[in-house]
Amino acid sequence: MNTQIDIYIPGEQEPTSKTLLCDGVKDVDPGQFYAEMLRCRAAGKLQDVCTDIYYIATREGEMVSRLWNGWGKHKDAIGNFGNFQTKEALRGQGIGRQMLGVWQEHVRAREDAPLALFCNAGAPHLVKLYAPYGFRLAVDGTEVGPLYCPLGNSPATFREFCAGYYGAGQAVTEVPATVEYRHEIDCLLRFALMNEGETLGLPGVGSMEEAYLKGMLSDMLLYFNAAGHVVGWGIKTADGVARQMYKTYR
Repeated sequence: MNTQIDIYIPGEQEPTSKTLLCDGVKDVDPGQFYAEMLRCRAAGKLQDVCTDIYYIATREGEMVSRLWNGWGKHKDAIGNFGNFQTKEALRGQGIGRQMLGVWQEHVRAREDAPLALFCNAGAPHLVKLYAPYGFRLAVDGTEVGPLYCPLGNSPATFREFCAGYYGAGQAVTEVPATVEYRHEIDCLLRFALMNEGETLGLPGVGSMEEAYLKGMLSDMLLYFNAAGHVVGWGIKTADGVARQMYKTYR
């Protein structure tokens, strides 16, 4: 049976299978932040500030698999990869690997590709599945969990990437937060802090995704270094501003 794979990019490329995707995710894990963000982005609500790319596999008019990656529309963006799922009854038939092949060829050919993609593999078989496509473990001493996939000229290891991205002790500029930079916090900074034995989070909020979905983004701040890279985030509190920065900037 033939499998067709469409590429859906909100505001740029919209196949008819977009409707299958939006219908297919409308009831996924209600109330879970990742699922609410999935629905938001699939509906194109962030298309002005974010590039979201969905790969949709269909058979006879039915969605059988989906995959996503996304990043902010700015220089040196950080990307997120995930929401990968194949219909349970059809797993083991090569659909997922076909999807990954299409994704890899497409993302590496894009001129606006991010510096790297990040995801979280919660099981060994996922680490093994993603390895041939460039993903490797990001956090020292782990066998599952955060994965790093360098793109373009980015270095092979996550620690090398952090050294280049964050630099060394440069002055920072504080600006109001925008969801465009969510992956710089929720993926890159989260994984970088994990490598130092720390957890991402500020008073009352555990991620930029949570802040956006709770309507708290107006209280959030971002900190940029001289290279224009996000090195930390903050939240306005009754006592001032609580900040969390990459270790070099403490």
